[in-house]
Parts: sequence; structure tokens; C-alpha cells
Amino acid sequence: MKQVFHIAAFAIGLSGLIAGCASPDFEIAAEGDELDELATLEQPLCENKGGTNAVMTSLAVAAGRELRRWKPETDFRWNSSTGRLELSSTGLSRCGGGGGGSCTDIPPDNVYTCAQQAGWGKCNESWMVGKCDTSCGRCSGGGGSGSCVNTQAMLDMQKPEAHGKVKFPGNITLDATLLRSQLKSNWDAQASCNSSGACSAPEHDLKYTHVEAGSCDKKFFFDPLRAGSTTWLSTVEADRLKNKLKFVGYPGNKMLNFYLRNGQVSVDPTYGLNEGTTVTAGSCDATCTKFSPSDQSGKCCSCNGVTKRFVRSPFSTAIYLCNG
Repeated sequence: MKQVFHIAAFAIGLSGLIAGCASPDFEIAAEGDELDELATLEQPLCENKGGTNAVMTSLAVAAGRELRRWKPETDFRWNSSTGRLELSSTGLSRCGGGGGGSCTDIPPDNVYTCAQQAGWGKCNESWMVGKCDTSCGRCSGGGGSGSCVNTQAMLDMQKPEAHGKVKFPGNITLDATLLRSQLKSNWDAQASCNSSGACSAPEHDLKYTHVEAGSCDKKFFFDPLRAGSTTWLSTVEADRLKNKLKFVGYPGNKMLNFYLRNGQVSVDPTYGLNEGTTVTAGSCDATCTKFSPSDQSGKCCSCNGVTKRFVRSPFSTAIYLCNG
């Protein structure tokens, strides 16, 4: 029986464009009919030139959570008039946690209300799946920047108003012009690969389960299921889902750090751009840019070691900048 090794190797952080990353994981999977993990030698550099990789990786997480799949050819479209990537009508129909169905506001318990949970930033915890959809802005047309509020917030990073305003660890500033250019190149690459038949992937649903420390920052995990069922994809089938991430830069975007572990798929975005965990510096939220469907204005934050206050961004009602 052959053994396959997965190594998320250490990379020393470089100032400016490259943020350091390391993972202590050394995982071994026995190869058979179904591998617990398809694995290759990985050396993610976590490069984030102009903030583009961070935004694109967070877009992959947002789509996985809100659209519950990676199917860019139907869920997104390139708007040649604005020169931006945007949600398609099909993608919008999947927003709201129920594929366009009714939207409810059911709390997870009888102790706290949905308004309280949303105010505490708990909307995207695993135990909130299917709960408090209205308060958390997961309904079509509701909350934040619009439908699929986190996905839309990442797409809003393409706006000229975001240029030079959004900050990332390592004193990196968003280059919105470069982001639009990268997304267009990736969109064309995805379309070409799809047309050639080289980027096929099974029809699937993604079920978000949890987040943990990753090689670059925070790694989000999903159960890959056959579309419309609770049956897991085989490991080989799940590995093919990476074919649908070319639109966010796979494989050149090393920050994605796509891999399989125990049958789950995962990607590794920058903390703050997707909800699901908390990182603090003392009593302050340690992030330069924060996505939140609830108001964060005036709350304490720490960006690149400097303590400030969150202010709502001029380009998205769900993005807060640590510069007040």
C-alpha cells in the first residue's frame, strides 16, 4: 500500500508583499480506493501583492458558505460595462441559505435573540447555519451590501472607492485596479479551461463546518456533498473541485492553499474578511479590515500593531476599516 505525504511547509515572512506562513502539520494518508486525504508537497508563500490574493481567497470562502458550492460559470458573470466580476441571477437565487426559498429568523436557542447573536458577530459560526437568516443578512436583498452579503462585500473591493483604503497585515494596501485585472484574467482562464473540458467537476453542495489556524491565516473547512444530498463526494471527486477555483487564481494564488483532509476541502483566507473566529490584541479586534453584517463602527481594532477604531467603508456597508 502506497503512502502519500502532505506537508504544509514553513515559509519565512518577507516584508511588504509576502506575509510569513507556517504549518506544523505533517499528515500521512494510506492510498486505496478512497484516500482520507489527497496530498502533495505544498509550500504556500501567502503572497498578497496589492491585497489581491487575500480578497480572492476570501471570495472563495464566501461563495462556499453563501452559495454553498463553487460553480463560477453559473453563479458569477463578468460585466464588461463596469469591468467587474459580479453575481449572476443564478447566483443571487442561491443566496439566503435556502437556494432562494423562504427566509426565517429562528434563534439557535431560547436564551438569546437573533438580533443579539448578529450584534455579537456570531452569524457565521457553525451552530448558526440555518438560524437567524434575516438578522444576519442572508436573505435575498437583505443586509449589508446586498444578497450573499459576504460575497458581495468581497466583490465590492473592485470599486475605485476601495483603492488604497483597504489595509492588510504586513502594511499591504489594496490595489483595486490590479484586483480587477487579476479577476478578469482568472475569469478568462476559468472559461477557457471549462471549454476545453479540463476543468470539469461534479455537481456538488458545500457544507461549512469550522475554521482553524491555517498555513497563511485562518483555514475554512467544508464537507463536499453530492448536489441535493447528504452523500459525500469521493476523495478523487472532491479534489476536482479545485478546478472551479481558477476564477480566484488557483493554482497561482498560493494563499488559497486548497487541500483535502479527511475528505473535507479547505481554503485559507486572511482573518477579518470572512466571519467565523476572533483574533484579538488585548481587548481589540486584531484586523485591519473587517467584514460584518452587524455594525462595528467605533469598536476597538488593531491594524499592523496600531490601535484605532473601526469606521464603515465608503464602498460597502458590510466592510469596516481600522483607521478611525
